[in-house]
Amino acid sequence: MSPRKTIPSNSRSTMVKVMRLKTTGAVFAIALLTPMIVAPVDAQIVRDHNTANTRPLHGGARQITRSFRSDSEAITLFGEVLRAAGLAGLEDRIQLRASADTENAVAYIDGNERFIAYNALFMQKILEKDNDYWPLLAVLAHEIGHHVRFHTQIHGRNHEFELEADYQAGFILRRMGATLKQATALFKTFPAKATEWHPSRAERIQMVTVGWRDAVKTRPEIIETIPEQHPAPPVAAASSCATLSGTKFCVSSQLPTQGANKFHYGARNLIDGSDNTAWVEGRSKSGDNGIGEWIVASWLGEKRIAGIRVKNGYAKSAKLFLKNNRIRNITATLSNGKQEVFSFTDSPDWQNIMFEQAHAATWIKLEITQINAGEKYSDTALNELRIVFD
Repeated sequence: MSPRKTIPSNSRSTMVKVMRLKTTGAVFAIALLTPMIVAPVDAQIVRDHNTANTRPLHGGARQITRSFRSDSEAITLFGEVLRAAGLAGLEDRIQLRASADTENAVAYIDGNERFIAYNALFMQKILEKDNDYWPLLAVLAHEIGHHVRFHTQIHGRNHEFELEADYQAGFILRRMGATLKQATALFKTFPAKATEWHPSRAERIQMVTVGWRDAVKTRPEIIETIPEQHPAPPVAAASSCATLSGTKFCVSSQLPTQGANKFHYGARNLIDGSDNTAWVEGRSKSGDNGIGEWIVASWLGEKRIAGIRVKNGYAKSAKLFLKNNRIRNITATLSNGKQEVFSFTDSPDWQNIMFEQAHAATWIKLEITQINAGEKYSDTALNELRIVFD
C-alpha cells in the first residue's frame, strides 16, 4: 500500500510572503510573514496583555489580561494545524498561550503580536469527554481562521467573521484527514440559537461542511490524503491514558496504588523513559496472569506504522524483572483489520519488533496472549513502549 500523507509535502517546503488559497468563489490572502509580527524566542511563563478586539470560539467576547505558557501537547497539536493550513514554521508569528480569562479559546492581537489563548481546563474536558483529538484541533483551526482572515484587526461583523472562521476550520481539518463527522463534532455541541456574538449551531455546521468540501475542490490531490474509514480505537474502557509526541497510549487496567504498592503503574510509565517505572496490568482475577489485557496507541490521521520498540518486564532491577511476569507474545491489531502475533525476547533491553511491511492505520492494539511467569508475582509488566512509523 502506498503511503498517504495527510499534509502535502509542498505545503511544508515553500513559504512565500503572501500565500493565496484559492477556493470556490474566494481568495484568502495570508500575510503572516510581514515584519510587523515580532515574537520572543522563548515563551514567557506569565505575560500580561492589553487587548482591544478578541474573537472567541463561542460565548461573549472577553478581554485577555494575563496568559501563561502553553503545555507541550497543545504546542504539538498547534504545529500540526499550522502545517495543514500551509503555515509551517510560523509558530513564532501566532503565539499559543493558556489563559483563565477565556471560557474556551480566543484569537487576539496585543500590540503587533498575534495570539491564540485557550482555557486549559476547557481543552482537557473536551479530551476526556470525547477521547478524541479532532475537537481540540477544530478549536485551534477556528481561531487560526480568525487570524488568517484578519478578523482580529476589524471590529464588529461578528456573525460574518465567525462563519468565515468556521469555514476555515472545516477546510483545515479536511487537509489533516478529518472525516465530515470528525470535523463537525465540536460545532454540534454549540448553542442552538444565535447570540449577539455567534450564529446558530445549524449555520456554523453548514459553514464547516462547506469548508470541508471545498478543501478537495481547492486541492484535487487531497482526495489521496483522506484516510479510509477506520473504526474508533477500543479505548472506552481504558483505565488510564498518556500522550507522547502526538501518540496517545491507553491501557485496559493497571495495578492499584495501595498498600504495599506505593507507586503508580499506569499508562504514563510506558513513555517516561525510566527503568524505575513500568506499566503493570491490574486484572484482579486469580491466576489470569494478565492474559487478555491490552494497550492501544492512537494518533491523528492515518500514518504508516512499521512496528514497535519495547523494553519488556519491570526493568528496575534484575530481581524485579524475574519476580514479575514478562510478555512472551502479543496479538497486534491495526485499525485497518490487519493482525499479527509479536514475540518478545525475555530481556529488559530495548527490542525492535517490526511488521513484514508498513501498514496505513490510525491505531494499534497490543493484547497480551502469552507470558513468561514471574518467580513471585502474577502481575505482567512492560517497561517502555514506542511506536515506529515508516
